[in-house]
Amino acid sequence: MKAIMPAPNSVEPSAVTPSMVHTAYIPCPLLRLPLNIECILAYDDYLLVGTKQGHLLMYHVFPAPPVRNGSTPGPTLAAHGSPPLSSSNGMGLAPPSGTPENNSTNPEPVWSVQLMRTNKFFSKKTIVQLAAVPEYSILVALADGIISVHDLDLAVTNFPAICSVSRTKGASAFTMSLVKSQSLTGETSVAVRVAVAVRKKVQFYYWKNRKFHELFPDVSLNDTPKTLAWVRDSVCLGFKSDYKLIKMNEKQAVVDLFPTGKNQEPRITLINQDEFALSQDERTSFIDCQGHLKINSVGWSEVPQSLAPDEPFLLGVVANQVEVKAHRPGLSIQNLELPKPKVICSAESGQVYVASASQIWRLRMVPVSTQIPQLLREKQFELAITLSNISDENVEEQTRRVQQIQTLYAFDLFCAKKFEESFEVFYKLNTDASHVVGLFHDLLPQEFRNRLSYPDKLPMLQARDYESGVKALIEYLTKVRHHLNGLAVKGISPLPIKEKVVTISSKRQMLQIIDTTLVKCYLKTNNGLVQSLLRLSENQCHLEETERILYKSNKYDDLVILYRTRGLHRKALALLKEHSQDRNSPLHGPKRTVAYLQDLGPDHLRVIFEYATWVLEENEADGLSIFTEDLSEVESLPRGNVLDFLSRVKRSTVIPYLRHIILEWKESNTIFHNSLILNYKDQIMSAWSEKNLPRVEQLRSELQDFLRTSKNYTGEIVLPVFPKNCLDEERAILLGSLSKHRAALTMYLYRIKDVAKAKDYCQKAFIPGSQVYSVFIELLLRPPDTTLLRELCIDQDSLQSVPHGLEHCLEVLQNHGDKVDCPTVLRAIPDHVPLERLGRFLSASVEMRISHKRHNQILHGLTHADHLQLQERRVLSESNILIVSDHDVCRVCHKRFKNQGAIVRFPRGHVVHYSCQEKGALL
Repeated sequence: MKAIMPAPNSVEPSAVTPSMVHTAYIPCPLLRLPLNIECILAYDDYLLVGTKQGHLLMYHVFPAPPVRNGSTPGPTLAAHGSPPLSSSNGMGLAPPSGTPENNSTNPEPVWSVQLMRTNKFFSKKTIVQLAAVPEYSILVALADGIISVHDLDLAVTNFPAICSVSRTKGASAFTMSLVKSQSLTGETSVAVRVAVAVRKKVQFYYWKNRKFHELFPDVSLNDTPKTLAWVRDSVCLGFKSDYKLIKMNEKQAVVDLFPTGKNQEPRITLINQDEFALSQDERTSFIDCQGHLKINSVGWSEVPQSLAPDEPFLLGVVANQVEVKAHRPGLSIQNLELPKPKVICSAESGQVYVASASQIWRLRMVPVSTQIPQLLREKQFELAITLSNISDENVEEQTRRVQQIQTLYAFDLFCAKKFEESFEVFYKLNTDASHVVGLFHDLLPQEFRNRLSYPDKLPMLQARDYESGVKALIEYLTKVRHHLNGLAVKGISPLPIKEKVVTISSKRQMLQIIDTTLVKCYLKTNNGLVQSLLRLSENQCHLEETERILYKSNKYDDLVILYRTRGLHRKALALLKEHSQDRNSPLHGPKRTVAYLQDLGPDHLRVIFEYATWVLEENEADGLSIFTEDLSEVESLPRGNVLDFLSRVKRSTVIPYLRHIILEWKESNTIFHNSLILNYKDQIMSAWSEKNLPRVEQLRSELQDFLRTSKNYTGEIVLPVFPKNCLDEERAILLGSLSKHRAALTMYLYRIKDVAKAKDYCQKAFIPGSQVYSVFIELLLRPPDTTLLRELCIDQDSLQSVPHGLEHCLEVLQNHGDKVDCPTVLRAIPDHVPLERLGRFLSASVEMRISHKRHNQILHGLTHADHLQLQERRVLSESNILIVSDHDVCRVCHKRFKNQGAIVRFPRGHVVHYSCQEKGALL
């Protein structure tokens, strides 16, 4: 598989700097041995030392009790401030020379070291590696090229051997994995697993019944591993040339990682339960248990001989010193100068042991409460946060401290012009957004900003930095705004940037500051976004402040939107009217006012009428569109009120308005139809008086079309209003709408004197049973009586018979003979008309009468037959006899029928009580 290479340029600037000012650990000398120390192991309060000569020693390390004047210490080895002691244990042990004297001004504690037991004959050769399992009181050791297990119980001496794993003969290194689990009863169990490098193989074992058993098949390799570490289901191997990873849950697949470097001395350190530290010359990289390389790494001044983790630090042994690093973030923290240190190991949190060939020191982490102020002065905020998370303070105090540090960190990021990172931290902390806005000198009102204070002096941002900061602020405020709008509560509890600075507890007030600030930011970066914000119905912009900003920026268009969303329609319309006459204004002309009024709807009818007046006076078409645009808000306006308004203000718009609502919106109310007709009449009479004949013809044509098509006007109301000396055709149409066919035809024949229009009228007005054609023939042959003529204002002196009336009559009889009443027509036709001219009409009339007679006879016969069938069915139904006795029972209630009460028989034949018929229908 392809190797994963660490990034070659991932070196932090401080990786190889001299000793830092910060003090993270204080070294305390513990032991000086006349033996060559090879390995050390610490757990709980115990320290085990393996030597090159094969000796194994076990010490108890504990704080020494205070020494009173004149008293003599007991049989322990005191360190850090105690005078040299002679030892009676035969090992020639003494504390190192040059240890500072103990006095009352030295705040460091004194540590005592008590030798618990020793075994000079533990191994014939060097003790290479040690690992302990306190839960089982066992010690696993690699010595003489084999893995052996020894008893750690303090009740026994000399570390008696429990067992040895014979298959591990020739082992070069091993690693132990401890997996703790808790049962349902609350008992904690520890699973012990060991991986051993034996030549070109890795062997796997687990501990059970006081011995190791094979866990997995051996994994064969191309080379002998020099070091290895096991976490979860992954074993990391270090070879002379490279690193590999064995994934136990994937059929022991071996994954190539990356080379070991020029030094070719692999070193693997388990950082936590998900992370390995892999050395590559002067650099240490980190991978997770899946083999994924992490972006952080640590650099050393030299190739480290040994590493030990102590969260959040990583300690490395180099020539004559121990270097302390923070691997998240990658920083050099402290260099501890010690004579020729060799190996290092971690004990409990904050306690680390370092050993040279003959000397051992204990490194104690400086209390977090002491380190944090120093880190804050050095602006090492990330490290301070990490230390706060591992402090022994109560949860509430720890949370408060972390929040304070994160706030300082975010403020420092802002001062460093890392705006996006800064605002991201502020957002996660739930910092008061008004305090964040106040970081910019011109985004808050001065009187409000004067009430704020910050941890340090704010930077003066130059143009480019200021623009970058504002863009990042927009993104931050947008996120805060979205979060606040999603809260159902009215009160909030944000954090201040600096303690004791008043914060805003009202969600509405906070949104007001946010939205107003966003308007200012948009004006500085992207004007187009201002309108998007102002159009939001839930925007909380401070009205006076936003109004002032927009006026100052000449953003009148945006100001109209602000007024509209706040319901200040008169202010918006007054502004539009004011700027409508300014040709240099974006609001020039009536178009914007028209669009604004069209969107208001019936709830603002007074405002619409108030500001529609000047638009109608300036441009009639634009003004009329306020009431005729195809928008739901316009269509829902009360049409009667609009009609009254237009009649008062601009009468010339009444007809177009009425035509629109009737023809386009399908208005069927007779009031509007009648009004349109009367307005047409008035407009025609007015144009006639002005001798505007083209206008008269246009209006009359439109009126006649409307009278013929509309079915919703009231002729009884409209007709009396029409003049009787003109508009004859219109009056004829109105008479026809009232089914006054004689009067209408009289108008066509004797007033208008247009036989063709009379014929067309008959064709449109005829319905079955109608006498319209009979009346037409009668009027063709002789004029109407004087009463009708007087009613229609037709002068009898000018009355003349219809030219060729008889010919027109015969034509109608020939084409529409089936639509007239034969006796009536025959009485009207003059006697001198030859019968042959009426032959076709008479034949058709006789045939039609015969057809009607036959149709009636057939209908009578069918009706009689249907009657007889019904009678037969009735007789058959009545002939069925049903006998019910006291022995019969109801099919529903299963009770007997008695003489009293009604019964029901269903078509299927079952009989039930009358009260049981509903249930019986379901049977």
